[in-house]
Amino acid sequence: MKKRIRKKKRVGEFQEFGFDVDATLRANMDREALYAFSDRFIGHIEANNLAFGGGIGPMVGGFVTRFARGSATDDDRASITTFLKSDPDVVQRQVGLLRDAWYE
Repeated sequence: MKKRIRKKKRVGEFQEFGFDVDATLRANMDREALYAFSDRFIGHIEANNLAFGGGIGPMVGGFVTRFARGSATDDDRASITTFLKSDPDVVQRQVGLLRDAWYE
């Protein structure tokens, strides 16, 4: 496969990685507290030049990858893990391993 096609299909040396994020928020959060958590979480994601696709409610679930072309890294995973551990509204968290962002 030619380099141009590998780049277009994001395979080989152009493969991109991301990771899953799942968390449970404390019970009985009112709407304002949920919005405040959402703002903090998305603010942290964007500050690290990442993108989050998923949902935020009583449960947080989605996929994190680099905002522009490129891959999320183990440092990005650590940053999200640290954020979720330090937030008082998060009861339980799980940050997945890096995996192919396009073909899994």
